[in-house]
Amino acid sequence: MNGNEAAAAPQIETITILVLGPMRQVQGGHIEVEDRTAGLKVLVEHIARDLEPEAGQAGRKVAVIAPENRTRATIVPGVLDLIESAHLVILDLTGNRANVTYEAGIVHALGVPCIILTSDAQPPFYFIGADYIGRFHYAQAFDADQVTHRDLQRYLRRFIADPTLFADNQLTAYFELPIVDIAGPSGLAAGYYRNSIRRFVRRQGFVASAREIVWPGRLEVKDGVETRRPETRPMTVAHYIAVRPPGNLRQSGGHAGQLADVLKKRGLRTEFAALRRLPDDFADARDFVGPFLARDTPRDQPVAFIEPGIIIEIPTTLYALPFSPRVAKRLGLAPPARAIAEARLFAQMQASFERNLDFLLHKDPEVEDPRPFHWTDLAALPALLNELGARG
Repeated sequence: MNGNEAAAAPQIETITILVLGPMRQVQGGHIEVEDRTAGLKVLVEHIARDLEPEAGQAGRKVAVIAPENRTRATIVPGVLDLIESAHLVILDLTGNRANVTYEAGIVHALGVPCIILTSDAQPPFYFIGADYIGRFHYAQAFDADQVTHRDLQRYLRRFIADPTLFADNQLTAYFELPIVDIAGPSGLAAGYYRNSIRRFVRRQGFVASAREIVWPGRLEVKDGVETRRPETRPMTVAHYIAVRPPGNLRQSGGHAGQLADVLKKRGLRTEFAALRRLPDDFADARDFVGPFLARDTPRDQPVAFIEPGIIIEIPTTLYALPFSPRVAKRLGLAPPARAIAEARLFAQMQASFERNLDFLLHKDPEVEDPRPFHWTDLAALPALLNELGARG
């Protein structure tokens, strides 16, 4: 096959089906799947082979996996690895075994599509209401005379045709999205880190070397017309300060003014400016624009930036949190209860945002020293500015 033929060949998507069922601990602390779980995997493999022609027509093939024998120390992360890699999970909830119920909770929280089986008449009461196959007949070979085998085959056929099926469960029904999709703080922290913080603290970032800074320049008034001529010069940035919002995230209007008041008392203010990326630095696709700390000189005088440069801001990305699905769930509460619940939730989400940001700062191999980045609040800001030598 030549290059053009290879490029034109249809891409085959591998759908991974994970079988989870009872496990047991044996001598030496090892964990192994019970015979029923191993047999269920074989049965699913048989069904998958029968469905190969249909899967091939849809541009897909099927791989069936189950937990391998493992030590007690690695059982949970090992199963988590498998769940993360699976497109579909088959859960054997027979007998309400603790390990499978725990795994089912993880699957539901992540919104991974799943099919529930049980040899009992119905699954444990927490799972009643979900699609399931009850009184399942366990065997290692497909039996066309077994109704439950045909049911499982029908479910798998439907999933191969449309891998988005079976993702609904009690958790996604409650939030209307999987848990991973409602975790607003994590996504916001990742975006804020990638688009702002990381650009300064990574190797060869803005803190590492002088860059060109561009700002509107001095205000000039001639014949009653105000103009600013852009000014440019080199600047070395030393610190990036993020200030926690000083109040309700739904009421952001006055927060910038409160920050400005704290700075003004110290003879400081902010000036928006652009920090130019280096022409050959392809890790940054654009210049950085943000508020730089400056002395509170009159607007018709030259801007007196604090040097080395300090960026200081209330991260406006946090004001997206009120639009999270978790917050939307509280809109139906009575106003007093909603206000209390929202205040608590915003505090939790903001703390989660900060934990996620700290995690990224300390796990990124491109960051050798995260100390140029600072989290603070308005009350602690004056002391931090003193420590950094920022005075008006």
